[in-house]
Amino acid sequence: MLNSEDESRLKYLTLCIAAIASVEVPLGHWNDFIQIFSDATAATNSALIRYAAIQTLGYFSEFMENKPLSFNQLALIL
Repeated sequence: MLNSEDESRLKYLTLCIAAIASVEVPLGHWNDFIQIFSDATAATNSALIRYAAIQTLGYFSEFMENKPLSFNQLALIL
């Protein structure tokens, strides 16, 4: 398990990545962001990487609340 200090660092790291992605993805940059993080939720044996990927996609979804995503992007997140 993560200790509280590691958990705090992971939270801020995932928040930063999600915030940057929420600007870049609508501009057509980071086109593979959602696919990479979606794949990381299942394709790794590391619980920490899965946790970080899920947390990042969650924050990204919150930031994208009023921005359009394609059906395929939404399907990958879900």
